[in-house]
Amino acid sequence: MRVLSKSVNSLIVCDIVGGISIVGFLAFYYRLNIFVSILAVALFVLCNHFILSAKGYYQIRPYKFRGIGSYLLLEGVVLAALPVLFVLFFLIHPPVLLLKLIASEIVLFYVFVIALRSSFNLFRAYIKPDKRVLILGTGITAQMVAKEIIERPLLKFKLIGFLENDSEKRDFEFRGIKVLGTSSDAIKIVKQNKIDIVITSQVGMFDYQTQYDISECVPLKISFWKMYEFYEEITGKIPVEAISPAWFMFNFGTAHRPFYKFFKRAIDIIAGILILLINSPVLLLVAAWIKIYDRGPVIFKQVRVGFNGRPFEIYKMRTMCINDYKPKDSQNFENTNQNTDSRVIPGCRWVRKMRFDELPQVINIIKGDMSLVGPRPEWSDYVKIYNDEVRYYARRHWVPVGLAGWQQIHNGHVVGVESTTERVSYDLYYIKHRNIFWEMAILLKTIGLAITKRAK
Repeated sequence: MRVLSKSVNSLIVCDIVGGISIVGFLAFYYRLNIFVSILAVALFVLCNHFILSAKGYYQIRPYKFRGIGSYLLLEGVVLAALPVLFVLFFLIHPPVLLLKLIASEIVLFYVFVIALRSSFNLFRAYIKPDKRVLILGTGITAQMVAKEIIERPLLKFKLIGFLENDSEKRDFEFRGIKVLGTSSDAIKIVKQNKIDIVITSQVGMFDYQTQYDISECVPLKISFWKMYEFYEEITGKIPVEAISPAWFMFNFGTAHRPFYKFFKRAIDIIAGILILLINSPVLLLVAAWIKIYDRGPVIFKQVRVGFNGRPFEIYKMRTMCINDYKPKDSQNFENTNQNTDSRVIPGCRWVRKMRFDELPQVINIIKGDMSLVGPRPEWSDYVKIYNDEVRYYARRHWVPVGLAGWQQIHNGHVVGVESTTERVSYDLYYIKHRNIFWEMAILLKTIGLAITKRAK
């Protein structure tokens, strides 16, 4: 897979080498046998890599280790150590030796990750040079890409200018960035401005001469990116406004993968049963309190739209007083904000924050109405509005809806047409890239966000 920055790959390699070195040293220090040493190294490296990926430690972003940042990292390293502790419990005796090994690994790897990410921050801020970017075209997609480049300085891209063959658009300017010439000037402009990346629309959208002019730059050892791919790479979403219906023909990921569907369903059933069992004490306590407070029903049912547009009844823990408000028109619909609704039952606001009110949906998952991970199921009345006003909204129902999802961990609960367009952008990204391991990471991050009560 192409990546915009080699820094991500460098972080992965450094973490793997660091993990192997730390655990290898500890195995030697505590005199573990070869088999146990190799197993310990493999488990530590795999678990830590998975947790760090799920928590976003392989993204190009500023890493902050003060307050909540340091806690979240420690939480991840400890969480990664738990499966290792369970496996090695049967192989390392006495248990005191195992606890020393685990504690030492947690401390050393925690310090290592902080040191590495802090160095990464300094490197990108003061040492790594900007990659100079040239965009071919000035249309809506080109402007979307330009906006993301300008607003994400940490990515270390610098937009130098545009190329435009349309004589009526030669005076085009976007936030001070101007058209530098036409495609026939490409090789000269690339050399003069030391361009590193040229971003173009789909090749077929240009005439032969334009394609020929741009291809002249190939020997200059620059990178070429399609606008859609570049935008997707730096944002984690698909530009809904810019893609055509043909996009779905080539990007409907895992459409015909029976093993994916089989394992996804198996994980849904097994994990769903475990989630219900683990959380049953909390659910029973909340249910008892709701019943005592107003003697109404504990479970709230609502018709949602699921896979292939099929309606189903979703189950939620009722945390609001009876006779909930239903918006009757799109204006009211736009202004609905359940998060600040004053009719939440006293003591149940934390239930909503921690998402405990959504746990009964696990029953929907076991039944097959939903999956653990997928686009969020929407109320059927809202779907009618969105189908008419949001482009490609109905196509998010081509995959099973889910309790957690790529969109949910990025912008959470959203209302209104504009916000839902953003939701569809994330949902389409999920549809294109979905796979079992990534979905496990999404689920893990969702749990972490709920525990730490933060939006992102």
